[in-house]
Amino acid sequence: AKIIAQAIQAMRTQTSLGTIHLNTNASKPEGFARCVEAGLDSVRVSLNSVLEGPYNAYYQPRGYKFSDLEECIKTARKNGVLVSLNYLHMPGWNDRQQEVEALVDFVQRLDVQMIQMRTLHIDPAMYVAAVPMPDGPALGMVELVSRLRRECPHLVIGNHTLAKFRYGCLQG
Repeated sequence: AKIIAQAIQAMRTQTSLGTIHLNTNASKPEGFARCVEAGLDSVRVSLNSVLEGPYNAYYQPRGYKFSDLEECIKTARKNGVLVSLNYLHMPGWNDRQQEVEALVDFVQRLDVQMIQMRTLHIDPAMYVAAVPMPDGPALGMVELVSRLRRECPHLVIGNHTLAKFRYGCLQG
């Protein structure tokens, strides 16, 4: 994080143009805050679930916890950094009622600007064995996206990185 923050700061001393973007698992709040302070514009946080149990089962975090991820997102938004989720979804899991409700709450509570929907490319049998299924019926991926559009009208749903200068022009 120290080296990345120094690189961001060095770029910002050369120009204010462009978007400095970071892809991360958002596991180290102190290091992430250094990058934000150095001039980070945009961040994409990868996760398979906004529920701690399925997230932990898949990522098996060492040296951090799910709440650190939320803290990094809060730091980003408090400092005007655009936040996108790299949402690695698995139909049958992420479209369960519990996950959909938690995702809507997560986006609203943490003021996430974008979700990049990406299919999690993993053997479903391995995923079944490792990741607990959220509660409730499967609503379907179409309903998940429809609900996000309805309940989070500010949210851009797509598959690209937001540019700081274009954010106001993008529609969900």
